[in-house]
Amino acid sequence: MTGIIKVDTIQNNGGTTGLTIDSSGRVLTPARPAFNVNGIAGGNATMSGNSGPSTRFFITHNTADLNQGNCWSSSTGKFTAPIGGVYHFYATITFNGKNERWTSGGFFDDAGNSYTTNAYHGMALMDDVEGITQYAAVHPSMTILLSANDTVRVGAFSDDGDAGLWNPGNHFGGYLVG
Repeated sequence: MTGIIKVDTIQNNGGTTGLTIDSSGRVLTPARPAFNVNGIAGGNATMSGNSGPSTRFFITHNTADLNQGNCWSSSTGKFTAPIGGVYHFYATITFNGKNERWTSGGFFDDAGNSYTTNAYHGMALMDDVEGITQYAAVHPSMTILLSANDTVRVGAFSDDGDAGLWNPGNHFGGYLVG
């Protein structure tokens, strides 16, 4: 036996819409957790004392373009999973400096542990002959299964304790896949 359900909206018992289908068959899930943030709280940042992977600098972004489901906190810079599921995260971390250095960044849990080594992308900043500040960006991304209340934040590190983070070139975002 086959059946067809014809509805435009699906709601929970409390009346909150979880899914709508338009006349072309496009599905909208308006309560799906999603966020995109940018900038660095306090402007450009120097990762003082940051000398490698064991001393991460955690970035707190200051502007939310999107925070559907209120899942990202401006005070902590962390995403907190409101429900368990598969999530996708992406970031751009832009470094600046004048010295030759190795830089990297990725995603970390509440304890500061990396979620996956695949989230790291490193790049060297090379010293210009004239000493001009140069910029380099890393673009980590990951898709991961999280439990409710797991957190994700962006961290960076460099082999030079005075590497900088360029404020306009940083963002962090993610969303529930399902």
